[in-house]
Amino acid sequence: MPLTIKTLSLNDLGEQQKLPPNSKIPNHQTICDHVVRLWKEEPSMEYEPLSILHTRLKQRNPHWILSQDTLQEILLKHNLYQSSSISDPNILPLYADQIQYQSSSSANINDIITSIKKFPSCLTIEEKEPMGRCLIATDHIEANKLIFQEPTPLITIPPMDKLGLIERGKICSHCGNTLHSLSTHFIMMNGLDCDSCGTIWCSKKCKLANSHIHSILKHQKSGKKKMMNNNNVAVDSKAWNEFEKLCIKFNQRDIFSVGFIWATIVSMEKPDLKSELETKWNSLCSLSQRIRSNAADSTNIGGTFDKSNGGGGTSAGTVIDTRDTINETEKVKSREEEHKNEDMEHIWKSAFKLFQSALPKVGDTIDFEQFLCEIGRFNLNQIEGQIYYLNSFLNHNCEPNVRFEIDSKLCLKIFSRKPINKGEQLFTTYVSPLHGVNLRRRELRVNYGIFCKCNRCENEFLKSKQSRQDNNNIDNRILSDTPAIMKSPERLTLKIRRESNTAAAASTTAGARRKSSLRNKRPDLTELLKNGKEFDLEIPTNFKIGSRRRTSVRFDENVSFAVEEE
Repeated sequence: MPLTIKTLSLNDLGEQQKLPPNSKIPNHQTICDHVVRLWKEEPSMEYEPLSILHTRLKQRNPHWILSQDTLQEILLKHNLYQSSSISDPNILPLYADQIQYQSSSSANINDIITSIKKFPSCLTIEEKEPMGRCLIATDHIEANKLIFQEPTPLITIPPMDKLGLIERGKICSHCGNTLHSLSTHFIMMNGLDCDSCGTIWCSKKCKLANSHIHSILKHQKSGKKKMMNNNNVAVDSKAWNEFEKLCIKFNQRDIFSVGFIWATIVSMEKPDLKSELETKWNSLCSLSQRIRSNAADSTNIGGTFDKSNGGGGTSAGTVIDTRDTINETEKVKSREEEHKNEDMEHIWKSAFKLFQSALPKVGDTIDFEQFLCEIGRFNLNQIEGQIYYLNSFLNHNCEPNVRFEIDSKLCLKIFSRKPINKGEQLFTTYVSPLHGVNLRRRELRVNYGIFCKCNRCENEFLKSKQSRQDNNNIDNRILSDTPAIMKSPERLTLKIRRESNTAAAASTTAGARRKSSLRNKRPDLTELLKNGKEFDLEIPTNFKIGSRRRTSVRFDENVSFAVEEE
């Protein structure tokens, strides 16, 4: 009598029944975070078939409830799956054409060059479409040469994640360096501590640069008195404290930085310096943070969105507890995805209200939409959490001709990586050049709204496309050797095992490993079931293998068996 192969899951729990207590259903954000982080830690995984990626995720997160179809759906939704769309800029959400650049005439460019102290004689500033202003070499520049340096950022922003250490006098309030090498006697003799709190500076230079804004933001009486005497905009230190707490709570370093920049500008005692800082800040390119956030793939642990700035998300990726039913959990996941942007909108609005309270007159001149553009302005131009004015004119290339270094005192130095000819544009890289083409393009798309088509990206993409085609051919060969009933998604386990065996066989040269004679003689269970012949299965009689399970033992979620057709 003919036999039919059927596959059933060993897990006989119905959808309405409760799952095991330790099971977790990750939300979309968490899955994207872990996928991107896996690609960073194991770059070769980005070019593996989806089934291998799914298996690797399950190995790293054994408590997850995640099917391969769900993983593919999520990755496609967030433009993370290596489908044909990853190479088509018309399908991907790009926003480079929406970035606002301040157009500059020849006179304005001359003013910019004049305003920069010690502007390098080997460079000039030109405006080119669609990149905006850029730096051009006026002379030949040799390799490994210091081209220019910016001793300090436009406005030095204290590290938000270390504000607690600053308050306790553990690190410098200005540059963020540790103070363990400074003795109490040295600090007192040089007057490096604050008279009203525990804040300490590492040098007189840092104290001179930071003490004024510190007294305004942290000590309301002294700050108000100074501001009133100079008829400047008042800063409410109490409201600033609430603004600071909100930024720390939701890990919004970019919002904190925007607030600190404007607080510094309005508190300037010298009108000329105040005007210069405000002009330079407003001249930087900008875009609404809402537009940038909508284009983001993922926002936290392994995410690419504003990663160099601490991330733009509200929290680390969350995982849903599956103590409730699957249907109820899916509803929770759906609600989380629907309200993701609404949550960020709520944070932005809450921060803007506190921003208005802390800086009343600035809040009157900047509305909510402009506030979002200020956040986008910071993220588009920041490097290591600071704004360097001249460096902001450098455009991106995956094969840059310059590199940068930032020392402990936040001095930025730009060096040439290779010879630069006269008239050639200076390029830096906005992403790690060690990343693969897909990861580089993804980070550039998410953070800067551009789709890189440089020679390196095009060549590497063609190679990755060929690699993916080879992997697909392996999948097709596996499926062609598998009965039709076993090609369903439920046969993922058998498919993965065969892929692993195929990859292992391909990586081992002939004769390098002697095959076991027992393995060669072992019958193929699938063939036996297809032929409909009876056969005996050997059952071991000795089960004394120790109290711990052997690592070689593998348990599959699905099981195949033969039934007689009626």
